Amino acid sequence: MKKRFLLLSIFLLLMPLAAAQAQPSALKINVEMGFGGYAKQNAWLPITVRAENTGAPVSGEIRARSDYPGETYAISLNLPAQSQKTVTFLVPNRSKYTVKFVTDDGETRYDTTVTPRQLAPYDYFVGVIAGDPGTLNLLGGLSTGTGNVVSVAHLAVSDLPAQSGGLVAFDALVFNDVDTTVLSAGQVAALADWVAGGGRLVVGGGPNAGLTVAGLQSLLPATDFVLETLPALDNLAALGKRAIPNAGPFIAAVPQTTDGIVKLYEQDFPFWVQKKYGRGDISYFALDFNLAPLDGWAGNDTFWNTMLDPLQGAPPFYTGYAAPQAITDVLANIPGAGLPSPWRFTAFLCFYFLFLVPINYFVLKRMKRRELAWLTIPAVILLFTIVGYATGFRTRGSDTLLRQLSVVQQPNNSATASETAFLGLYSPVRDKFTLKFSEEVLVRFSDAQNGYRGIKTNVNAPTTIFYGSSTELRNLWTDIGSMSTVMAQRRIATDPIEVRLTVDRSPTRPFLRGTIINRTPHTFSDVVIIAGAYGYPLGELPPGETLIDMEEMKPLDAAQYTGQTMWRVSYDQVSLDERVRDQTIRAILWGDQFAPLPVKSGAGNFSVTNNRTEIMVTGWRNDITSDLVTVDVPRVVQQAQELRIITAEEIE
Repeated sequence: MKKRFLLLSIFLLLMPLAAAQAQPSALKINVEMGFGGYAKQNAWLPITVRAENTGAPVSGEIRARSDYPGETYAISLNLPAQSQKTVTFLVPNRSKYTVKFVTDDGETRYDTTVTPRQLAPYDYFVGVIAGDPGTLNLLGGLSTGTGNVVSVAHLAVSDLPAQSGGLVAFDALVFNDVDTTVLSAGQVAALADWVAGGGRLVVGGGPNAGLTVAGLQSLLPATDFVLETLPALDNLAALGKRAIPNAGPFIAAVPQTTDGIVKLYEQDFPFWVQKKYGRGDISYFALDFNLAPLDGWAGNDTFWNTMLDPLQGAPPFYTGYAAPQAITDVLANIPGAGLPSPWRFTAFLCFYFLFLVPINYFVLKRMKRRELAWLTIPAVILLFTIVGYATGFRTRGSDTLLRQLSVVQQPNNSATASETAFLGLYSPVRDKFTLKFSEEVLVRFSDAQNGYRGIKTNVNAPTTIFYGSSTELRNLWTDIGSMSTVMAQRRIATDPIEVRLTVDRSPTRPFLRGTIINRTPHTFSDVVIIAGAYGYPLGELPPGETLIDMEEMKPLDAAQYTGQTMWRVSYDQVSLDERVRDQTIRAILWGDQFAPLPVKSGAGNFSVTNNRTEIMVTGWRNDITSDLVTVDVPRVVQQAQELRIITAEEIE
């Protein structure tokens, strides 16, 4: 009796727990794609998933499958009972994505298709991070000086990704009257990398400038802000070419120290301060953009056209790349994988016919068994087929090969850089692989339409890029003797390289003078210095200081598919290695979608910002050791090279 009573008590105690476990999870999931619903062609875009679970615990994966064959992105989503969670991950912009929540036991609990509003690469896209969500709505529909219409997305600080690649859709980002102290170190670093790649960062002041600049101080060209009350803004009115009817006073947060060019003074106070950083720039403006006079001023169109004047061309590291074909061709140029020499092929055929006919005939005749020819002829054919296949397989290679071309963009004298790595996985057999990255990096498939891309659809094992504490590329399929290409982006720490050069213009050609200080322990080869439409082949750049004393620059050929190098030398007259490097630089700097280092009218043959010429230094390192990625096979040969690009302004 006591035993039955004990069992009954245990049963009654466990009933609520069992009922709770049996209760189905009540899920509410909402998916948003893009920045304010916008997506830009060739750029990354965020997928934000907001989930609420009012039932039993559930765990699984959010999977986003694009209309690009075999491409899926995934991230874990674990929801305890009575919980809410938001996860965001970045994917390449495709026309649409099918987003699902799949539980650990394979059950699909949510399924939707999302299609963001597409912007063309040339559309001017501004992200506004402000306390008032209506700030700068006046920019929507504004036409820039190049005739492109401005689109505006309103963002929260939490919407900013911690990877610079995630910001590449934006031409400009504006911070105004918002608490930036909540920015993470990763977000600030991403902003810096994005500016270095060609972005424009604008920060407003006004009464609450202290909070707005607090988290961005390491980037700004101004410090030590003091609130000043100004009765009039005459110089701003002149800039906007419209009178300011609002009666003052106007509250401005003016800096006491500046590190850049003062673009506008107002009553001797620096009002607009701008500095160049890499290929982009950073501006601080002393007024709040949401307060008088900028809230309803007739000169706003002219003012913002000046403030957001499109930069000199697109960033050279635009995510999609204008000519990825050339990069994948470089990866597919595997040493030893070419055709056999004509002499070796001729010798093979001679031996084949010699054994097949004369030797076979005389051996059988001597044995007086010529009737065996019906056996020996197929045997000889089979033997030489096997020898030919084995020779070809050996020539092609029997190892899995991972080739890497890293393009490292480094601002002048900076200890950090942005790395874009193109990876080519070559397999001698048909198989699937998993690539494991050393950290959380952005990964996407190359869009090059060539025969080397082996990515294909497989329902049972889809090719999936999984984001977690590190990134994994799962089920990367390859065909026999093919190469699958992917692209990865991350931020790296590196020793600085300082460029201190001046361009002296002559009536005919420019001359370079100054120094380059290589503080890395590496020697770079095939170094080229580029200023506008001119270049100078420096050769090697060893560690330490290199003096350049009035070296004449040569005009560059930046046109595509001309059959000659940038130095106007026919490809027939250079080595294969020189040709490959030339094509790579052309693909990155002078892709066929964007003009090569555009120049403004009156700037001559130079890209000029703040009356200073933009200078780029490119150099190569071969046989480098990379910690970016590993492959899940016991035997893999890794080959890596690096193209370093330093962006600077000429010194005064």
